[in-house]
Amino acid sequence: MLCATASQSAVPFIKHKKGSSQSGTVHRAPVRINIDGSYDDVERTVTLIGEYENEVEVMLYSPSGEVVDYATCLNVTLSLPENAHGDYTIMIESESWYATGMVRVE
Repeated sequence: MLCATASQSAVPFIKHKKGSSQSGTVHRAPVRINIDGSYDDVERTVTLIGEYENEVEVMLYSPSGEVVDYATCLNVTLSLPENAHGDYTIMIESESWYATGMVRVE
């Protein structure tokens, strides 16, 4: 997975479309949804901006898999704990697509 580091840097996302075939297996193909993410090391925040206006769930996971912040819209600023370190995963999910990104906190 791609990862962001530095005091303020872009957060790359991998985006996939959800869907199922007649056999019931899920097929995931890349989808084109513009999501801009940035990580601010000084403020310990991740800011997401996107053109998608329908409801989504945005979850920020700690390296141990614990949800440390959550939102129900794409245009949001998420906060990391003060003692954060390691690789934090961002999961954005809608009915028809999902995206993942990672921030390395040092």
